This record gives sequence, structure tokens and C-alpha cells, in this order.
Amino acid sequence: MVMNLTVQVSHVRWSAPGQGAIIVGTPLNAAGEPAGEALAVRMPSRTLADQITLQGDLWRLHGQMEEYRGQPQFHADVAILVRPYGRNMVATLAGKRFPGVGKQKAQALWERFGAGLRDVLEEGDLERLTEVVTPESAKVLVQGWRDLNPGDVIDWLDEHRFPVGLGASLLKFYGECAADKLHADPYRLLAFGQPWSTVDKIALERLAVAPEDPRREHAAVAEALYRAYDKDGSTALDRDALLTSARTILGGDQQQAERAVGTPHQGGGWLLDASSGLYQTSGAWLMERYVAQRLSRMIAHQDFPAQSDLLYVHPIDFGPREREKIGYALTAWQANNHPLGPGQKQAVWTALKHQFAVISGGAGVGKTTILMAFYAGLDALGSEVVQMALAGRAAKRMHDATKRKAMTIAGFLHGGEEDKAQSDQSDRMDTRTYVVDEASMLDIATLYQVLRKIGPGGRLVLVGDDMQLPPIGAGLTFHLLCRPESPAPRSHLTQVYRQDGSTGIPAIGQAIRDGGWPIIPPYAGPGVGVSILPCSMGDVADVIARLYDELVVHEGDENEVQILATSKGERRERPGTVLHINRDLYQQRLSDRLAVKVRTGLSGFCEGCPIMFIENDWDRSLNNGSLGMITRAFPGPMFLVKGKDEDTLVPLAQAMGSDGSPREDGEIVWAEAVIDGKVHYLTETDLLERIQRSFGITIHKAQGSQWNRVIVPIAPSPLLDRTLVYTAVTRAVRQVVLVGDIAAAEKAVQEAPRALSRLTGLTSLLSGSDE
Repeated sequence: MVMNLTVQVSHVRWSAPGQGAIIVGTPLNAAGEPAGEALAVRMPSRTLADQITLQGDLWRLHGQMEEYRGQPQFHADVAILVRPYGRNMVATLAGKRFPGVGKQKAQALWERFGAGLRDVLEEGDLERLTEVVTPESAKVLVQGWRDLNPGDVIDWLDEHRFPVGLGASLLKFYGECAADKLHADPYRLLAFGQPWSTVDKIALERLAVAPEDPRREHAAVAEALYRAYDKDGSTALDRDALLTSARTILGGDQQQAERAVGTPHQGGGWLLDASSGLYQTSGAWLMERYVAQRLSRMIAHQDFPAQSDLLYVHPIDFGPREREKIGYALTAWQANNHPLGPGQKQAVWTALKHQFAVISGGAGVGKTTILMAFYAGLDALGSEVVQMALAGRAAKRMHDATKRKAMTIAGFLHGGEEDKAQSDQSDRMDTRTYVVDEASMLDIATLYQVLRKIGPGGRLVLVGDDMQLPPIGAGLTFHLLCRPESPAPRSHLTQVYRQDGSTGIPAIGQAIRDGGWPIIPPYAGPGVGVSILPCSMGDVADVIARLYDELVVHEGDENEVQILATSKGERRERPGTVLHINRDLYQQRLSDRLAVKVRTGLSGFCEGCPIMFIENDWDRSLNNGSLGMITRAFPGPMFLVKGKDEDTLVPLAQAMGSDGSPREDGEIVWAEAVIDGKVHYLTETDLLERIQRSFGITIHKAQGSQWNRVIVPIAPSPLLDRTLVYTAVTRAVRQVVLVGDIAAAEKAVQEAPRALSRLTGLTSLLSGSDE
């Protein structure tokens, strides 16, 4: 039956520009009040066209009910956006400029006044504001709005569907001139992460920018470089690649692309490095130049404070007495542990004798053993050690293995006052030694930040495996530093010492690392070692589910069994991809586990569901890729009261005052989870936007982590290459099972790896960086 429906979007399940969306919406009556249960709505591409839909939007729909996988949903043939949700307005009012207002009151204000909220604030209408908030909050709102003086920027951002927080970023960067800056050159929005299609449409259709405008052409070159950086991981492009990309972006001809690439622009944003002939964004060039220059100073033993005193002694300029101390310490360490091999001894002394050093090698070559011996030498010299890794699980392994404190790189970079690390702008000598494990994961931006945090005089040792995948972020750092032409002091280890209780995983990993396909036995049940379980792609989903259950039961801990897939499956959801695996395994478990609810219904998670955090949240020490598990689903919403020393969890009704607002500072939470070994409480935003199920994750996301047992679905794919298979196999401590098209894995391993082909400017800078 054809019907009309007005819904407010409570959750976006899936959305892609030009491809449609699937949302969950609450039906509303003519008065704008809820008029029924939340309903799934499908908006095909022909219905939405190039529009997008966001949480909080109000849509008028025309269509009919249908059934999808046994569940009812509404198929919208016509969709008219009645009112876009004021995401930036709510985010602004809930920010630090308006103390005591908070997200709930900001949302209530928007629900009451809608697009007219700006006029209420501009007029300073305290009487109308007190219809929603207390008189004290009304005064804060009026004064804060006057101090902010945003003009029409926030309305403009919400009108054009820009994401939450952009308004705050623009106002912080440009101040009250933000609107003028954007009108003068709307392509400035590209630097704030906005998509070209959105910005270009605004420029061409609303601000009358001509297709041949120099601002547009210059911005297209910058966009081509940003795309290479964000999508391909390359921090630079050669001229041919840049021309091809710029021509596609502009939708023009070769002549326009050549004019764009060859014409300097006073706005900056990108440049041509004359020495390498490579084009880069200004930011990428500056980061790579700083990294190259800082490392060159450290390699040359010239990295020390600008204002050093007469008693300054460089940390590696030790004489016979210091060498004797180190020798005694290493002898004692070996007597209490085990003798070091020749290559391991060389690696220890390389790290001790240089301010910057690289230690590389595959699984089982004793990299952790080298670190422990190295620390014994540093203890003899009195140098404090700071251990870090990108992934929380890797940092925990560091701590467990060395019995010394270890932290994530995010924790190091965003630590509190107790962090004693000195900035490189300081004149105080840094006497600490910084060790980064799993350093193959370091992208250029992260290494740049780490070096900026380390004070002059500090040591840096990078430890990792240069045959693992390149970092998720842009650039190559560790891989370049491991190449023969690199100037970095380096020890590369090849002898395998550890077999993980005779599992043979390191030896098989080494064979794959070298490009050979070893003899791998068929899977014979839970055990140890590497095995294969060939099957057709039509059967792979059932095989994975059965294998996962079998290994979890044997292991007795779902946290120690992980499925690692080649791709997410977002464009084409097929068996063996992350989306398919997570959906299947979740549906199998939901029937006997307590589901996690939110205001709009089910969240898509349940107790015992493994999860991955997909944003950076420095306040909670969570970063994109942090892994954990939901340990408790609350029967109803709870309120987390923020205390000075510790937080307290109370029922929501107990936390609310008579006016419907919380009595104390805090937030509404719906579930408890353990992420990276720490307890966290999950808000509705966390559950709907910031976490994903993680029965299966991509191999890229698994770098830096290990599990006792790993399942690896194999299917032919452009992404499948030697480094991918090698990285997956070496994530397992006791057992790894390759499932699916084993011939595809063998072919990929025997071919040269493609994953390390990123183009960067760091290579030439390292070989000849100038001051």
C-alpha cells in the first residue's frame, strides 16, 4: 500500500553519496510528535540522487512497506528533506564556549527553535531561551554567542550538510572572518577534510565560480595530492600521475590540467620539490623535511640543545669506563637469562652506540630479547626508558615481555602533566631513551609528532619488521629506513630463535617473507602451527563460522581468537569480507545474549560482542583501531557521574532533577566494555557511530596485535600480496588457519609485493637533507 510518512532520522545504517541510504527513523505526526515505533527506511540512489542523510534530519517520504531478510522496512520512492538537523549549531552550543549547557540542552534548544535558534541568540532573547533552559544557562548562551560572533557561518555549514565540528574548526582558525574567507575562496574547505564534490558544487552553483577560475584549478591540484595521501598513502606524485588525477577532478581537458599544475598560486597549499621533481602538499613536504633533518642530526650525533651548558655530554659519547659498565651489565644479563647470538649482540651495541637506530627482523628472531639486553645496558648508564607502540595490544605485550611500563603512541603524544618529555623547542637536554615497537606501523604524521615530542639529546630506537604492510596512514618511514641506501644505523636479524612452543609459525612466516610457499599441512582441528582449509567461496562463510566456534570453545576465550580478512567488503559485500563475517557471527550469537539498547531501539551490539573503536578519543586514551569487548548491557540507560577522583554509575532517573536536566556533570551510557584492557562506558554516540563489531577485522587493522589463534579467509583480490599474507600469519601466537582459495595465497606470496610501492619525498630527503 502506497503511503506518505514523515520521519526523523535516529540512526544511519548505511549511506554513500550518489548510491542511496538505509536509515532508521521515528515516524512523526502532524504536530511533530513521535507516532510509532522506529522503522527502517531504504532510500535508493534514484530517490536521494546526490543528497545525503544525517542523524536528526526530518524527511517527508512517499512509498510503501516491503520485507527485507524477514524484516519490514519502508521503501521510499520520493524523499524530501523538510529540515536538516542543526548538527554544527548543537555541537557549537555544547562546546566549551558555553559552560554548563551540554549536548542535551543544546539538542533541546534545536528541537524547540530549529533554524530560528540563531535569531533568538542574536537578539539575546532570554525570555524565549528560558522556555528550554534555566535563566543561568540562558545568560551563558547569550554572552557566549556574543563573544563567539559567528555570523551566518554555522547556519551556512548546516545548510550545506557539513559534519559536526567543522564550524568550530573554521571559527577557531579564521575567527569572525570565517564567512568572508569562505566566500573569497570556498576551496579552503578542502583543507578541513570536506569532499571535492560538495565544495565544488557550492563554488560553481552558489558562489558563481567559473570552471576555469585559477582558484578552482589550483584547488584541484591540491585535491589530487590529498587523494593520493588519503587513499593511496603516497605523500608525493610525479608530474604524469598528478596531471591524470587533476584532469579527472576538473572534468576538463589536458590543457586545463597542465595549466593548473604549472601555474603557481599565492594561496600555497602545494609545491614542486626541485631536487626530486615531485609534487607534494605543503604539509606533507614540511613533515618529511623535518623528519629527515631531525634524523640526520641524530645519526650524525649533532642533536643536542641549542643552549647547552659546559657540562653537557652527548648520551652516546661514553668512554672506557662506560663501556666497562655496559659489558658487565650485558654479561650479568646473559648469565641470568640466556646467551645472545652474534647478530643479537651486534644489534644491542648498534642501539647503544647511536642516538638513532633501527632494529628489524621477522617473527622469532629475538627482537624482544634484544630490547631486554639493551635496557640492561641503559640501566648501567642511568638512562630512563620510554616504551611505546601504536596499538594498545602491542603496548601491553611490550609491558608483559619487559616488565617495564609501556604506552600507546597516542598516550605518549597526548599525555598529561606527568609526562616529562621535552619538546624539541626546549633548551633542556632530554636524557631518556625512546623505543617504538611494531614501528612498521609508523606513518609520516605519527613519526613527525613523536620526534617533535622527543627533546634534544634523547635517543630513539625503532623496532619492527619491514616486510609487514605499510602503515594505515600516509607515507613510508620504517620501511625506507630499512633499505640498503638508508643512512640510518641498522641491525637486521634473520636467524629464527623462537618457535613458539614448536608451532613453527616463525619459520613459515620467514619462508613467506622471502617469497617462498612452504609446505603447509591441512587443518586437523585445534592445535598449534599453520594449517590450510581449502574451500569454495560459496562455502567459506559456513566454514569460517564453524571453525571460529571450534577454536573459541577450545581456547576458552573469545578475546584470543580473531578472524583477519583481506577487505572490508563495503563496495561488494561477499563471503569472507569483514562486513559479511561480522553480520553472520553476530546474528548467530544474538539469540542467547543480552542485546544492548539505545533510545531508538537495538544498537546492533550484544554482551560478549567484540568491538573496535573507529575514532580517536584522546580524553579516554582510545584511538582508531582500539579493540575490546562489550562486557555488560544495561537494562536501561544509566548516568555516569563525573567525579574529581573517580566516576560513579547511577540509574538515569536518580541523576535527573525536577527540570529534567542532570543534577551533576556526566553523560548517559548504555553498556560497559573493556577496550585495550581498560573499562569504558559506552554512550549512544559510541554505539551508533564510534564502534564496530570486530569478530572479523582487516589485516591492516591487525598490525601490531597478536592473538593465540587466527583465522585468515583467502580470496583473489587486488589487495592480496606477500606482505598481506605474511602480516596475517605472524599475528598468531599458537595457531593460524588459512581458509578458502589457498592457490591465490600461494600465487600472491611468490610475486613481488605491491604494498610497499608508495611514492614519498622522504627517500630523497634522507639521502641529502639540508638544514
